[in-house]
Amino acid sequence: MKQKRIFSYLPIALYTVLVVVPMVAGSVYGLLYSVGAVGLFSEGVTVRHWADVLSSSEFFRSLSLSFALASVTTLITVGCGLCTGVALRERLQSGIFATIAQIPLAIPAAVAALFVLQVFSGGGLGARLFLGFGVIDSLEHFPSLVHDPLGIGIVLAHTLTAAPFFALLFAQLHKSENVPALTSLASTLGASRSQRFWRITAPVMLRRARANIALLFVAVVGSYEIPLLLGLQSPQMLSVLAQRKYAMFDLAEKPQALVIAVIYTVIVLAVVQKGMKVKR
Repeated sequence: MKQKRIFSYLPIALYTVLVVVPMVAGSVYGLLYSVGAVGLFSEGVTVRHWADVLSSSEFFRSLSLSFALASVTTLITVGCGLCTGVALRERLQSGIFATIAQIPLAIPAAVAALFVLQVFSGGGLGARLFLGFGVIDSLEHFPSLVHDPLGIGIVLAHTLTAAPFFALLFAQLHKSENVPALTSLASTLGASRSQRFWRITAPVMLRRARANIALLFVAVVGSYEIPLLLGLQSPQMLSVLAQRKYAMFDLAEKPQALVIAVIYTVIVLAVVQKGMKVKR
């Protein structure tokens, strides 16, 4: 029995050693680096680097852009996933639809970004199809959806890769949360189809998927490859801005990059902690 108990704690111990400890160590080192306690040219503890970042309009424009795109992406992705998961709930359990929905889960972010770039750019496949069918007179008339101020390409790439996952998730939740029985009861009490969806189906499944939605939000805020390939040079999303400052030739900018990383870590912890608070 004692040996079995030891083996039961082995996965937790491995996770702690391989995941938790490096993350905590990296976060602590980043915090110390950001206040000048360690690192290149360290001259003692100072808040100068924090003051430089927090007084920079570039940082707040980057933060605003990251939050805006993450909010829009989360809203569209969850909405598409919810509608698809409910409409195709039986077909997404198994078969060809379930297989197709799982394919985007294996696509790396860089590949998704390159796909959007090749299809939706001004000279991409989409523009050439529109030109071939006579919808537009020249390639210049096609509205480029990449490298645009609104970040449409970034939202599109994230949605294409994440929406199938949420469709599968909501299809599973529809069954596990016994939503058909609840909607059937509401129907016998006189609830319309729209009332059953908005007052029972959607609230029940969104509540159970709250943690996944929070993780999607923080993943988009901290994404790197997609905004790097599809976004503008200014303003940049948080991760791209931090990497640019960290990799620049000016070594004095490195502490600012760590300041941004620490702020992002705090945002992640706050959002995830909020998302995990699901009342039963």
